[in-house]
Amino acid sequence: MRNLYILLVVAFLTLNAAAQELNCQVSVINSPQLQMSATDLEVVKDMETNIYEFMNTTRWTKDNFEIEERINCNVLVTLTEKKGTDGFSGQIQIQSSRPVFNTDYNSQVFNFVDTDFNVVYLRNSALIFSIEQYRDNLTSILAYYAYMILAYDYDSFSLEGGSEYFIKAQTVSNLAKSSGDSG
Repeated sequence: MRNLYILLVVAFLTLNAAAQELNCQVSVINSPQLQMSATDLEVVKDMETNIYEFMNTTRWTKDNFEIEERINCNVLVTLTEKKGTDGFSGQIQIQSSRPVFNTDYNSQVFNFVDTDFNVVYLRNSALIFSIEQYRDNLTSILAYYAYMILAYDYDSFSLEGGSEYFIKAQTVSNLAKSSGDSG
């Protein structure tokens, strides 16, 4: 019985150590003027789910975050145009916040609206990211903003604490620029 208890404690601690850095809420909506078919709406819902999973399960740093230490952030994608069969354009708003020391309220750390959001998204496609390689515009946009969120959050704790993540965001941006995709 004692061995089982120890095994459960170790398993619980391992799960907490593996918790990722972001606690990201995601909404993907279409603007009222954009008329979409039922199939298109299913694609949008799938995109929302994939973005949520990508942001919350990707390991962005080498640091271990407890569940309550995860950085609260929001991603709001507003689709304004459908381009071809699989393309979408619109805007993405990214926000992050953190608790104010010794208080029970949060302070906004990062808030940006990118009005040049252009992606190709296929239903049930996996969002796979590698910092050394450009794969597609959606994962690059999301990774760029994940690193920006981390950079500003780390900077709020120490002088130039987020420099490593600003550099990673720049790396993602440079690879995306060399792809020739818009946005």
